[in-house]
Amino acid sequence: MTAGAAVEALECDGRTPYERSRVDYDDGLATVQENAEDAWSNAMDETGVAYNAPHDGYRVERQDEDRALLSYDVGDRSKVAVVVADGVRDWNDDEGWGVLAWAQCDPAEFPADVTEGLGVGVWEDGSGRRLPVRRVRSRQGPEHCGWENITFLLIGPGDARSDWYVRDEGGEFPDLLRGTFDADATLPDDAVSTGWHRNGRELWLSHDKDAAYLVGVDDKHDVERWPAAKEPIMCA
Repeated sequence: MTAGAAVEALECDGRTPYERSRVDYDDGLATVQENAEDAWSNAMDETGVAYNAPHDGYRVERQDEDRALLSYDVGDRSKVAVVVADGVRDWNDDEGWGVLAWAQCDPAEFPADVTEGLGVGVWEDGSGRRLPVRRVRSRQGPEHCGWENITFLLIGPGDARSDWYVRDEGGEFPDLLRGTFDADATLPDDAVSTGWHRNGRELWLSHDKDAAYLVGVDDKHDVERWPAAKEPIMCA
């Protein structure tokens, strides 16, 4: 069972995979464990790897003498796959079970309660189909930076290549945004509907993409203006 088995084991609806990587046991974070399940749990806890993947609910799909394939399933389809091996040596010179590689499908393929628990805001199209996170997603600002009252909306693949819009009521980023947040805005005549909705609001974009407008589904006069970010806003 090779590291590539993680990707091969996925059964995604969309492009495969959404994310994939290895775990480094030389950087002083992850440590080897006594079994495959504990190795994956340790890697997630200590390194922050797979932060868009569920922490619980994995099963051993296949195990050889010194390798195992862990799987997180939705229905009967694998959405996260992890290759774990015995005999891995870590930074402390201990030997045991360690993660060789992991891969996952787009988080939108997880159940809604799972993505909400992960802090991944999934949008839906007009038919109610969950849109891939690599296309559009919302997320709350991280607590350790004091941004938990700020919401980021990202449109496009990857943080660095996405268009960012920010619900920043407190004015945390006055120099990083193309305008200010407005909770009582007016939808411009040239705004374009994306056809996407989430939490009772439809998403519109200004013609110049300098702002996103979140319009109430039940009240078209309930409009919020979220200014675009001049560049990705990261928390250290």
